[in-house]
Amino acid sequence: MTRIRQPGACAPEALEAFARLVRQGFPTAGPDLPRRMQDAGALGFRLAGDGTLQGIAALKVPPPRYRDQVFLGANADAPRADYRLELGWVYVPAPHRRQGIAADLCRALVAHAADHGLFATTRPGNGRMIGILRRLGFTEAGTAFVRRGEELALYLRPGNDDRP
Repeated sequence: MTRIRQPGACAPEALEAFARLVRQGFPTAGPDLPRRMQDAGALGFRLAGDGTLQGIAALKVPPPRYRDQVFLGANADAPRADYRLELGWVYVPAPHRRQGIAADLCRALVAHAADHGLFATTRPGNGRMIGILRRLGFTEAGTAFVRRGEELALYLRPGNDDRP
């Protein structure tokens, strides 16, 4: 079952479990992770029937400075202000992979974002994530860039008002 929740509506145990998976999948998440989770537009949880957390994803609301660094790093010429939300922290632990969980979480969060423009970053070699992003209407913008020692590619999905 995929659940999309506002951070303030999540039980402390759910937030702790979400943070554990973020840190497992993104070891450089940093000490400000709890605040960044509270600032998120929405958190996505995929739960098995027995309540096991199988995967997570989020609509992050990153600070403009971070967004500017990503767009500049990628040499993307899209209007940054049109992309306030970032689809991120998409992580499914190994025992639950290849079951469509990441795709379900991303699809639910994109629907939750409604008309807002979204951006996402992923490793250029992450074919599964790139496929999910493309199926959801994201297109690659600019060129691959390095951030915190990791090569990334930027993908954009314009808001409904911005689509051709």
